[in-house]
Amino acid sequence: LRAERALAQPDDDPTAGVLAAALRERVGSELALDEAGFTTALLAPLATPVHAVREVFDKLPRESAGDWERVAAHLAQVPPALQAYAATLRESAGRGHVVAARQVLGAAAQCERWIGPDDFYGRLARSGPDDPRLAAGAAAATRATAEVARFLREELLPLAPERDAAGRELYTVPARAFLGDGVDLDETDAFGWDELARRT
Repeated sequence: LRAERALAQPDDDPTAGVLAAALRERVGSELALDEAGFTTALLAPLATPVHAVREVFDKLPRESAGDWERVAAHLAQVPPALQAYAATLRESAGRGHVVAARQVLGAAAQCERWIGPDDFYGRLARSGPDDPRLAAGAAAATRATAEVARFLREELLPLAPERDAAGRELYTVPARAFLGDGVDLDETDAFGWDELARRT
């Protein structure tokens, strides 16, 4: 909100004005997504916070001793990060914001694959130096990921709608955020069907 208020201040520089307008649109879109419950309920088998936690380790270098110390430090942060994410999803569900069951099940299955057949954290620790911090961190990260999968299946899934459709009111908010402007949904829908008919 402070950023939004700061961007509302006038600026005589035309270039700065264009940048400020773009930033105002982005900040406004992010606030609208949050207020609609989209951000706090975010969960899908593609790119959501549970994936971001796991993907950190794909980007960390693993060459020097210092690199591996950083890996160990990040492994120690996996449990609190996943616990915070589950708490956010739980709180969002309490306000009636839950993604469709298919998305919940997809994310749970990915978590289970990471710690089951893939043994991602275990393999990561074994590929590094013989450091008890790596082994302990990998074990804790594996348990935390298993707990997220359990939470998704046992707590969140019973609250999730079966239908994928978000509804017009909610769909309007991310549509505007992703496109950078409002669109006439009826006109866009009609255009899409016309194009499909024309090409078939």
